[in-house]
Amino acid sequence: MKENKGKIILSSVLVLFPMLIGLLLWNALPEQMVTHWGADGAADGWSSKYFAILGIPMLVLVLHLFCLFVCLRDPKNAEQTDKALGLVFWVCPVISVAVNIMMYSVALGMDVNIQLFMPVVLGLMFVIIGNYLPKCKRNSTIGIKVEWALNDDENWNMTHRFAGKVWTVGGFLLIIMEFLAGSMSQILFPIVLLMIVFAPVIYSYVFYRQQLKAGLTLKKRRKNPFWQSVGMLLGLTILGVVMLMLITGDVNISYHDTTFLVDTNYWDDLEIPYADIDSIEYRESCVAGSRVWGFGSMRLALGTFENDEFGVYTRYSYVGNDACVVLTVGDKILVLGGQDTESTKAIYGELLGRISNK
Repeated sequence: MKENKGKIILSSVLVLFPMLIGLLLWNALPEQMVTHWGADGAADGWSSKYFAILGIPMLVLVLHLFCLFVCLRDPKNAEQTDKALGLVFWVCPVISVAVNIMMYSVALGMDVNIQLFMPVVLGLMFVIIGNYLPKCKRNSTIGIKVEWALNDDENWNMTHRFAGKVWTVGGFLLIIMEFLAGSMSQILFPIVLLMIVFAPVIYSYVFYRQQLKAGLTLKKRRKNPFWQSVGMLLGLTILGVVMLMLITGDVNISYHDTTFLVDTNYWDDLEIPYADIDSIEYRESCVAGSRVWGFGSMRLALGTFENDEFGVYTRYSYVGNDACVVLTVGDKILVLGGQDTESTKAIYGELLGRISNK
């Protein structure tokens, strides 16, 4: 800790630097600022100006100092390479600056494409870390910390060389796929993330089995193997379910004699009588605004939203399709959208015909 006192101070100052920018912009920033966005790029979390400007950098600073304390107190990091330790020193400062610049830009009314910004930043982070992983010496705090790598220098080195390549390629793929068609990007994004997370772990285990078969290492007896297996299985199951929810789901509309039903996989269904519909309109483009409450993924935008035109309204639509059907039901607004323009026009045509005959 003493040897790196200068780096600790400098990196901590950089973490807090956005706080100074926020104070300079104080009068220009709104009292409530967006501090969280869903997977669909819609704002779904707000905080006071005080917390956004002062609280978030302080929380990042606490995380930064905790990571430094844990890593620098690890005896195995006494001879760690400067490049590997550099990740620990500069990841939090870079995240602090990037996140706060994004928040301030949105708060000042700038047109920021969140769906593009975050994956690109994430991709760049994986590329940078991927270049540093092979230089990381065996330790218990930095790197791919799986049992087979932690117990053997050769496994550790080979695993981190492989992980470096996977993370670098995966990072570039995350950046490139943001410029592909929306549906293709939605499918590939979680697949690439799974590859980045699990490929090095699988490689490390396969390498360990090869060493074991060749008699180059001894089989390690695990403590409580049953509960370790249960924990790993549970973790993989949860991760798999989350990834599945991000890329699946549909908005199905069924038309009955007096009502129509909006049926979705991950949110409440909605049934509306045709007689309650006061007006219907088809639009080629409809700005979603921000999600107040609901479900958002890389595929669906469901629940309660708010924008400048409608105020608070209900939305059931797909991400990546701007076309929509706007319904006025009493004093409420309902926005529906299909997977593409043609399916949205079909919804409009069907509802218009049903309403005309009510």
